[in-house]
Amino acid sequence: MINILMSTYNGERYLVEQLDSIFAQTCQDFVLYVRDDGSKDRTVSILKEYRSGLEHPEQLRIMEGDNLGFCGSFFELLRVSGEGDYWAFSDQDDVWYPDKLSHALAWFETQNGEVPALYHSGMIFADENLKEIRKYELNGYDFCFQKSITSSVFYGFSMMINKSLRREFLKCNPKNVFYHDWFMGMIVTAFGTWHFSDQVDAAHRVHGDNTSAVSLASKLPLLKKLLTGDLYYQRQAIEFKRVFGSRLQEKDKRVLELFDLRSHRLRKAVVKVLFPRRWNPRPLEECAIRFLMLIGRV
Repeated sequence: MINILMSTYNGERYLVEQLDSIFAQTCQDFVLYVRDDGSKDRTVSILKEYRSGLEHPEQLRIMEGDNLGFCGSFFELLRVSGEGDYWAFSDQDDVWYPDKLSHALAWFETQNGEVPALYHSGMIFADENLKEIRKYELNGYDFCFQKSITSSVFYGFSMMINKSLRREFLKCNPKNVFYHDWFMGMIVTAFGTWHFSDQVDAAHRVHGDNTSAVSLASKLPLLKKLLTGDLYYQRQAIEFKRVFGSRLQEKDKRVLELFDLRSHRLRKAVVKVLFPRRWNPRPLEECAIRFLMLIGRV
Protein backbone atom coordinates (compact mmCIF):
# COMPACT_ATOMS: atom_id res chain seq x y z
CA MET A 1 0.00 0.00 0.00
CA ILE A 2 1.16 3.53 -0.87
CA ASN A 3 0.76 6.61 1.28
CA ILE A 4 0.64 9.74 -0.85
CA LEU A 5 1.59 12.85 1.11
CA MET A 6 0.48 16.33 0.11
CA SER A 7 1.07 19.56 2.00
CA THR A 8 -1.26 22.37 0.96
CA TYR A 9 -1.03 26.11 1.45
CA ASN A 10 -3.38 28.52 -0.31
CA GLY A 11 -3.72 26.00 -3.12
CA GLU A 12 -7.30 26.54 -4.25
CA ARG A 13 -6.40 27.50 -7.82
CA TYR A 14 -5.08 24.16 -9.11
CA LEU A 15 -5.88 21.71 -6.31
CA VAL A 16 -8.84 19.90 -7.87
CA GLU A 17 -6.91 19.18 -11.07
CA GLN A 18 -4.14 17.52 -9.08
CA LEU A 19 -6.60 15.56 -6.94
CA ASP A 20 -8.31 14.33 -10.12
CA SER A 21 -4.98 13.11 -11.51
CA ILE A 22 -4.15 11.25 -8.30
CA PHE A 23 -7.52 9.50 -8.08
CA ALA A 24 -7.26 8.56 -11.77
CA GLN A 25 -4.10 6.48 -11.17
CA THR A 26 -4.08 2.96 -12.60
CA CYS A 27 -2.84 1.83 -9.19
CA GLN A 28 -5.57 2.50 -6.64
CA ASP A 29 -3.94 0.88 -3.61
CA PHE A 30 -3.21 4.16 -1.85
CA VAL A 31 -4.31 6.58 0.82
CA LEU A 32 -3.83 10.30 0.24
CA TYR A 33 -2.84 12.19 3.38
CA VAL A 34 -3.24 15.96 3.04
CA ARG A 35 -2.00 18.33 5.70
CA ASP A 36 -3.03 21.95 5.31
CA ASP A 37 -0.28 24.27 6.50
CA GLY A 38 -2.48 27.16 7.62
CA SER A 39 -4.18 28.21 4.38
CA LYS A 40 -6.15 31.47 4.28
CA ASP A 41 -8.17 30.61 1.16
CA ARG A 42 -10.71 27.87 0.34
CA THR A 43 -8.16 25.04 0.22
CA VAL A 44 -9.55 23.12 3.20
CA SER A 45 -13.16 23.54 2.04
CA ILE A 46 -12.23 22.24 -1.40
CA LEU A 47 -10.56 19.19 0.15
CA LYS A 48 -13.58 18.37 2.28
CA GLU A 49 -15.97 18.83 -0.64
CA TYR A 50 -13.80 16.59 -2.79
CA ARG A 51 -13.69 13.89 -0.14
CA SER A 52 -17.48 13.91 0.18
CA GLY A 53 -17.76 13.06 -3.53
CA LEU A 54 -15.38 10.09 -3.48
CA GLU A 55 -16.63 6.53 -3.78
CA HIS A 56 -14.18 5.61 -0.98
CA PRO A 57 -13.81 8.77 1.12
CA GLU A 58 -11.46 6.98 3.52
CA GLN A 59 -8.81 7.23 0.79
CA LEU A 60 -8.48 10.96 1.50
CA ARG A 61 -7.43 11.93 5.02
CA ILE A 62 -7.30 15.63 5.84
CA MET A 63 -5.37 17.29 8.64
CA GLU A 64 -5.21 20.95 9.55
CA GLY A 65 -2.35 22.54 11.44
CA ASP A 66 -0.23 25.58 12.13
CA ASN A 67 2.16 26.83 9.48
CA LEU A 68 5.32 24.73 9.68
CA GLY A 69 6.67 25.41 6.21
CA PHE A 70 6.63 22.69 3.59
CA CYS A 71 9.55 20.68 5.00
CA GLY A 72 8.09 20.60 8.51
CA SER A 73 4.67 19.83 7.10
CA PHE A 74 5.94 16.87 5.09
CA PHE A 75 7.86 15.61 8.10
CA GLU A 76 4.61 15.61 10.09
CA LEU A 77 2.83 13.78 7.26
CA LEU A 78 5.56 11.12 7.21
CA ARG A 79 5.29 10.74 10.97
CA VAL A 80 1.52 10.19 11.10
CA SER A 81 1.26 7.90 8.06
CA GLY A 82 2.82 4.90 9.74
CA GLU A 83 1.00 2.08 7.97
CA GLY A 84 2.07 1.26 4.44
CA ASP A 85 4.85 0.03 2.20
CA TYR A 86 5.79 3.14 0.21
CA TRP A 87 5.44 6.90 0.52
CA ALA A 88 5.00 9.26 -2.44
CA PHE A 89 5.12 13.05 -2.24
CA SER A 90 2.81 15.39 -4.09
CA ASP A 91 2.59 19.10 -4.73
CA GLN A 92 -0.82 20.76 -4.69
CA ASP A 93 -0.62 22.15 -8.21
CA ASP A 94 1.00 19.50 -10.42
CA VAL A 95 -0.60 16.87 -12.63
CA TRP A 96 0.27 13.19 -12.46
CA TYR A 97 0.00 10.91 -15.47
CA PRO A 98 -2.03 7.71 -14.93
CA ASP A 99 0.85 5.23 -14.52
CA LYS A 100 3.05 7.28 -12.18
CA LEU A 101 2.49 5.04 -9.15
CA SER A 102 2.54 1.81 -11.18
CA HIS A 103 5.93 2.59 -12.74
CA ALA A 104 7.42 3.34 -9.35
CA LEU A 105 6.04 0.14 -7.83
CA ALA A 106 7.49 -1.94 -10.67
CA TRP A 107 10.98 -0.66 -9.81
CA PHE A 108 10.59 -1.16 -6.06
CA GLU A 109 9.62 -4.77 -6.63
CA THR A 110 13.15 -5.39 -7.94
CA GLN A 111 14.83 -3.91 -4.85
CA ASN A 112 15.96 -5.13 -1.45
CA GLY A 113 13.44 -3.60 0.93
CA GLU A 114 15.96 -3.41 3.79
CA VAL A 115 18.01 -0.79 1.93
CA PRO A 116 16.86 2.87 1.85
CA ALA A 117 15.52 3.36 -1.68
CA LEU A 118 14.20 6.29 -3.68
CA TYR A 119 12.47 6.32 -7.06
CA HIS A 120 12.25 9.54 -9.04
CA SER A 121 9.68 9.73 -11.82
CA GLY A 122 10.53 11.44 -15.07
CA MET A 123 8.83 14.81 -15.34
CA ILE A 124 8.45 18.00 -17.29
CA PHE A 125 8.36 21.59 -16.14
CA ALA A 126 5.23 23.24 -17.50
CA ASP A 127 3.62 26.66 -17.49
CA GLU A 128 0.33 27.51 -15.78
CA ASN A 129 -1.60 25.89 -18.63
CA LEU A 130 0.54 22.73 -18.51
CA LYS A 131 2.37 23.57 -21.73
CA GLU A 132 5.80 21.95 -21.60
CA ILE A 133 8.72 24.25 -20.89
CA ARG A 134 11.37 21.54 -20.75
CA LYS A 135 11.95 17.98 -19.65
CA TYR A 136 13.95 17.51 -16.48
CA GLU A 137 17.08 15.48 -17.26
CA LEU A 138 20.33 14.73 -15.44
CA ASN A 139 22.26 14.26 -18.70
CA GLY A 140 24.62 11.66 -17.30
CA TYR A 141 25.51 13.60 -14.15
CA ASP A 142 27.36 11.27 -11.79
CA PHE A 143 25.52 11.90 -8.53
CA CYS A 144 27.20 10.78 -5.30
CA PHE A 145 27.30 11.59 -1.59
CA GLN A 146 29.88 14.35 -1.99
CA LYS A 147 27.65 16.15 -4.49
CA SER A 148 24.49 15.53 -2.46
CA ILE A 149 25.82 17.80 0.29
CA THR A 150 25.69 20.85 -1.97
CA SER A 151 23.06 19.98 -4.57
CA SER A 152 19.79 18.12 -4.84
CA VAL A 153 18.81 16.42 -8.08
CA PHE A 154 15.63 14.94 -6.61
CA TYR A 155 12.38 16.90 -6.55
CA GLY A 156 10.01 15.76 -3.82
CA PHE A 157 6.93 15.95 -6.03
CA SER A 158 8.38 13.18 -8.24
CA MET A 159 9.67 10.94 -5.44
CA MET A 160 8.54 7.68 -3.90
CA ILE A 161 10.45 6.11 -1.00
CA ASN A 162 10.38 2.81 0.88
CA LYS A 163 9.98 1.99 4.58
CA SER A 164 13.70 1.93 5.19
CA LEU A 165 14.27 5.45 3.89
CA ARG A 166 11.26 6.77 5.81
CA ARG A 167 12.60 5.19 9.00
CA GLU A 168 16.06 6.71 8.53
CA PHE A 169 14.70 10.16 7.71
CA LEU A 170 12.44 10.27 10.77
CA LYS A 171 15.51 9.95 13.00
CA CYS A 172 16.36 13.53 12.09
CA ASN A 173 15.30 16.78 13.69
CA PRO A 174 13.10 18.54 11.09
CA LYS A 175 14.31 21.95 12.34
CA ASN A 176 17.77 21.07 11.04
CA VAL A 177 16.59 19.80 7.64
CA PHE A 178 16.28 22.51 5.01
CA TYR A 179 14.58 20.44 2.29
CA HIS A 180 13.25 16.93 2.90
CA ASP A 181 13.99 15.79 -0.68
CA TRP A 182 17.56 17.13 -0.49
CA PHE A 183 18.23 15.38 2.83
CA MET A 184 16.77 12.10 1.56
CA GLY A 185 19.14 12.35 -1.38
CA MET A 186 22.03 12.50 1.08
CA ILE A 187 20.76 9.37 2.83
CA VAL A 188 20.38 7.24 -0.31
CA THR A 189 23.75 8.28 -1.74
CA ALA A 190 25.41 7.37 1.57
CA PHE A 191 23.62 4.12 2.42
CA GLY A 192 21.01 3.23 -0.16
CA THR A 193 19.96 3.14 -3.78
CA TRP A 194 17.95 5.29 -6.17
CA HIS A 195 16.56 5.26 -9.67
CA PHE A 196 15.97 8.24 -11.94
CA SER A 197 13.38 7.25 -14.54
CA ASP A 198 13.30 8.57 -18.10
CA GLN A 199 9.58 7.82 -18.28
CA VAL A 200 7.73 11.14 -17.95
CA ASP A 201 4.95 10.65 -15.42
CA ALA A 202 4.23 14.14 -14.13
CA ALA A 203 3.99 17.78 -15.12
CA HIS A 204 5.29 20.26 -12.56
CA ARG A 205 3.48 23.54 -12.93
CA VAL A 206 5.80 26.54 -12.62
CA HIS A 207 4.01 29.72 -11.60
CA GLY A 208 4.33 32.68 -9.30
CA ASP A 209 2.68 31.06 -6.28
CA ASN A 210 4.68 27.87 -5.85
CA THR A 211 7.89 27.48 -3.88
CA SER A 212 10.00 25.04 -5.91
CA ALA A 213 13.43 26.43 -6.75
CA VAL A 214 13.51 25.55 -10.43
CA SER A 215 15.12 28.68 -11.86
CA LEU A 216 18.02 30.94 -10.95
CA ALA A 217 15.64 33.80 -10.14
CA SER A 218 13.68 31.60 -7.74
CA LYS A 219 16.89 30.80 -5.89
CA LEU A 220 17.70 34.40 -5.02
CA PRO A 221 15.80 34.16 -1.70
CA LEU A 222 17.95 31.13 -0.82
CA LEU A 223 21.08 33.15 -1.55
CA LYS A 224 19.75 35.93 0.67
CA LYS A 225 19.26 33.44 3.50
CA LEU A 226 22.90 32.37 3.27
CA LEU A 227 24.23 35.92 3.12
CA THR A 228 22.14 37.00 6.10
CA GLY A 229 23.21 34.14 8.34
CA ASP A 230 21.04 31.07 7.72
CA LEU A 231 23.86 28.63 6.96
CA TYR A 232 21.56 25.82 5.92
CA TYR A 233 24.31 23.80 4.20
CA GLN A 234 26.14 23.65 7.52
CA ARG A 235 22.94 22.97 9.44
CA GLN A 236 22.10 19.93 7.30
CA ALA A 237 25.70 18.66 7.38
CA ILE A 238 25.86 18.86 11.18
CA GLU A 239 22.50 17.09 11.48
CA PHE A 240 23.58 14.38 9.06
CA LYS A 241 26.81 13.89 11.00
CA ARG A 242 24.90 13.72 14.28
CA VAL A 243 22.49 11.03 13.09
CA PHE A 244 24.56 9.05 10.59
CA GLY A 245 28.21 10.03 11.09
CA SER A 246 29.26 6.78 12.73
CA ARG A 247 27.98 4.80 9.71
CA LEU A 248 29.65 6.85 6.97
CA GLN A 249 32.57 5.63 4.94
CA GLU A 250 35.77 7.46 5.85
CA LYS A 251 35.95 9.34 2.54
CA ASP A 252 32.39 10.57 2.94
CA LYS A 253 32.97 11.50 6.56
CA ARG A 254 35.98 13.64 5.57
CA VAL A 255 33.98 15.50 2.92
CA LEU A 256 31.01 16.06 5.24
CA GLU A 257 33.34 17.47 7.91
CA LEU A 258 34.31 20.28 5.51
CA PHE A 259 30.81 21.73 5.92
CA ASP A 260 30.93 21.98 9.70
CA LEU A 261 32.16 25.56 9.94
CA ARG A 262 32.39 25.61 13.72
CA SER A 263 36.12 24.90 13.42
CA HIS A 264 38.98 25.43 10.92
CA ARG A 265 36.75 27.62 8.77
CA LEU A 266 39.51 29.12 6.58
CA ARG A 267 41.26 25.80 5.94
CA LYS A 268 37.98 24.11 5.05
CA ALA A 269 37.06 26.97 2.71
CA VAL A 270 40.31 26.59 0.78
CA VAL A 271 39.91 22.81 0.48
CA LYS A 272 36.34 23.17 -0.84
CA VAL A 273 37.11 25.95 -3.31
CA LEU A 274 40.03 23.96 -4.74
CA PHE A 275 38.17 20.65 -4.67
CA PRO A 276 38.94 18.85 -7.96
CA ARG A 277 35.45 17.44 -8.57
CA ARG A 278 32.16 19.18 -9.29
CA TRP A 279 29.83 20.19 -6.48
CA ASN A 280 26.77 20.93 -8.64
CA PRO A 281 25.39 19.77 -12.02
CA ARG A 282 24.68 23.34 -13.20
CA PRO A 283 27.73 25.45 -14.18
CA LEU A 284 26.39 28.79 -12.90
CA GLU A 285 25.43 27.28 -9.57
CA GLU A 286 28.82 25.57 -9.38
CA CYS A 287 30.50 28.99 -9.66
CA ALA A 288 28.12 30.51 -7.12
CA ILE A 289 28.70 27.70 -4.60
CA ARG A 290 32.48 27.99 -4.86
CA PHE A 291 32.24 31.75 -4.29
CA LEU A 292 30.04 31.18 -1.25
CA MET A 293 32.55 28.64 0.00
CA LEU A 294 35.31 31.21 -0.39
CA ILE A 295 33.48 33.77 1.76
CA GLY A 296 32.49 31.20 4.38
CA ARG A 297 28.77 30.86 3.72
CA VAL A 298 28.81 27.25 2.47
